[in-house]
Amino acid sequence: MTEEPPTYWLAAWPLVWFGGWMAVSIFLRKARGKPIFPRLPRDAVYSQRAGSGWDDRHFLGRMGGARRVLLVAVTEEELLVCPDFPANLFIPPWSAGMEFQTPLRGIHRVYERRWIRNPAVIIELIDGRRFGLALRRPEAFKRALGYG
Repeated sequence: MTEEPPTYWLAAWPLVWFGGWMAVSIFLRKARGKPIFPRLPRDAVYSQRAGSGWDDRHFLGRMGGARRVLLVAVTEEELLVCPDFPANLFIPPWSAGMEFQTPLRGIHRVYERRWIRNPAVIIELIDGRRFGLALRRPEAFKRALGYG
């Protein structure tokens, strides 16, 4: 007579995997100096939560990027884009290219084009990197960057 293995382990496996992914993500974010709970800068000229975007240099960025999870802020000196909590725990900082800070003087060109149904702001950096952001107020964003 053989005993059947308990089936609750099969049901628990996704929870164990999910918990492990979250623990590794938190550890890596802390090790790289990235915040778990990103905050908008106090001196932001433009800010928005729940933005969308993509990056042409990364595979996951080209496949769709980040949808309605980005925190986007422009200060007098830099552009900040990062996934907001809790999405930042699922998107490793190196995977989709949608977590960065760049000085405004590093922006080469800013223009608009259609992305799916919405207007998107395309930003080209001096180093050749190009990414797009779909925002609620694209004109205000471009003005904050000095291109409006």
